[in-house]
Amino acid sequence: MDPQILDALTELLGRESHSANIYQNLVTFFHTGGLPGYSNRMQLRIGRKQARVTQIQNFISSFGTSPGRIPSPAPIPVFTDPIAALTFINNYQIETKLLMNRIIAMENLPGGITTTAFVRNLVEEQTEEEATASELLERTRIRYSGPMPRNIQLKAIDYNLP
Repeated sequence: MDPQILDALTELLGRESHSANIYQNLVTFFHTGGLPGYSNRMQLRIGRKQARVTQIQNFISSFGTSPGRIPSPAPIPVFTDPIAALTFINNYQIETKLLMNRIIAMENLPGGITTTAFVRNLVEEQTEEEATASELLERTRIRYSGPMPRNIQLKAIDYNLP
């Protein structure tokens, strides 16, 4: 595997792991705010992110190598309202997808074609997650009317979340 690809996959591994940590903070934030539906939705995302971390680790191992040093992530902010929380994770996921697209562009490097096929599957999942998260953010923006946990308008959305 080309060192550039390995570095990019290592960065992706770190971002996905950090995403799981961000979602864990969101689980606590929404649970404390009295929105168990939002909290459960974030919990589902943790599982998906952890599965993706395992997929990336296994893919790297299949080349007989291991990830490099994972860069230290930026600190997770303290969330004070659901709009800021959902906007933060949405922006983080968009940046992750941009990294995935940079990896796909490395297809001419050794191991690039195999890596491109692997990452394209991740991009499809990421795109689906972003669409769902963006929809939830927009629905929340429309209904959010003030500080949690007394925001009655969000209860209708929360109740209907799977």
